[in-house]
Amino acid sequence: MRKHTSSRHILSKKTTRRANFRTPRLKSTTSFIFALVLGATLAVGVSVWATTIGNNVSVGGTLTSTGNVSANADLSVTSGARIGADSDPGHITSLADDSFFVEGQAEFDGIVWFDGTLHASSTLLVGAAATFYGNVTIGDAAADTLTVTSNSVTFSNSATATVNTNVLNGFSFATSTASYGLPLLAVGSQSAGRPARVGIATSTPSAMFAVNSFGGLNALVIGSSSASSTFVVDSQARIGIGTSTPGAKLSVDGDGLVLISSQAATATLRIYSSSPATGANGKGGCIEMEDVDGNVFSLVATTTNGPAVWQGAACR
Repeated sequence: MRKHTSSRHILSKKTTRRANFRTPRLKSTTSFIFALVLGATLAVGVSVWATTIGNNVSVGGTLTSTGNVSANADLSVTSGARIGADSDPGHITSLADDSFFVEGQAEFDGIVWFDGTLHASSTLLVGAAATFYGNVTIGDAAADTLTVTSNSVTFSNSATATVNTNVLNGFSFATSTASYGLPLLAVGSQSAGRPARVGIATSTPSAMFAVNSFGGLNALVIGSSSASSTFVVDSQARIGIGTSTPGAKLSVDGDGLVLISSQAATATLRIYSSSPATGANGKGGCIEMEDVDGNVFSLVATTTNGPAVWQGAACR
């Protein structure tokens, strides 16, 4: 026989069952607008359209925002942060262009690893030491520059600077003043039919080693400029031995013996008044000497196949 229960008794049991729950259950599809107070906890699957957060919010599951999220104070991440879908939650990962963007300054006190390319469209400032274990490329255009403001550059191992082939002025050192227009040192690369060249004060060395005199300075000085052992080539291509101020194409100053010798049985000193441009010897050679009193004498050949004439006059 079926047992009947009064409706009043059933209502009393439902009321008692509801009273045993301290927190109302919210369906996962429920959407509502409310104000969060101190220490509020969101259940899994709850959709919040607008909130006013007084203090802390604890989320037991995943918190998803379809709009913008702003943090007016510090943002602390105790584990990892995920940026972009399918990224590693243990790291901050950028999977798309500008998906991790810092408008102002960013400070990293630990190690930062870049598995891909580090691209700085403006200034990249490194306040401490920087170590690069692979190849480093600086600049991708001819107008790009590398500026080193420190006093020295040190190479711990043997270093080689490589320039492209068939380049006349492949590598050069220049001053910061562009008005001079001359490099301190220019190195040209070697190619087929042209050897490598080094130029000082010239960007177009015409020989394997070329020195361009500039500002009236001597092109080459070996020894002290005031010592008797000086060998000088001045700005007018005059050679001085024992003197820093040669007055002729070849000037020898000081006491000593001028020795002319060769491996052959005889040695010949030829003096011409002009260069034999056609292969024929020039005529009218002259040797000039001066005594201690300032008197000038010369030995000059004036006629073809004739004897040299000693005269008490200068060659010219």
